Amino acid sequence: MRDQHKSKLGLVDEVVGLRKQVEDLKASSLARRRVEDALRQSDDFQRRLLDALPVAVGCLDAGGHLLLANRPLAELLGYESRSDLMELGDVLGIFVDRSEEKRILGLLGESTRMRGIEAQCRSKTGTTLSVAISAEVLPSSDATLERFGLLIEPVRS
Repeated sequence: MRDQHKSKLGLVDEVVGLRKQVEDLKASSLARRRVEDALRQSDDFQRRLLDALPVAVGCLDAGGHLLLANRPLAELLGYESRSDLMELGDVLGIFVDRSEEKRILGLLGESTRMRGIEAQCRSKTGTTLSVAISAEVLPSSDATLERFGLLIEPVRS
């Protein structure tokens, strides 16, 4: 009975205000869903576009962890799919050993771009692959987060 002291007009205004808030929340929720759907579609499109490239492409963080890989990179390294590479490649790394990983990351730390640097990568079966890596530092909104885009090509002997 807390509203007994309010006039009928005051109560009507309060109900109208609450209805307006509900409508605003519905509109906001609908807009958020549209943005989320558009983001999902964009992510899906980018993933399909990366997989359609005829070259092996990936992204590493400054610790050498694989953040992104396309289907050709997974195939080059002998994995069934990109998700297999992402699961196992992050644990094992894509380079033949940690010293090779440190060498490549060190070169990337010295320059924002490198082209055709030879490196040794590890396939799923453990065999060594000679590759040429071209890479570029990817800008980030967080200055402490460094990422490197990679283009990896097998070296033909």
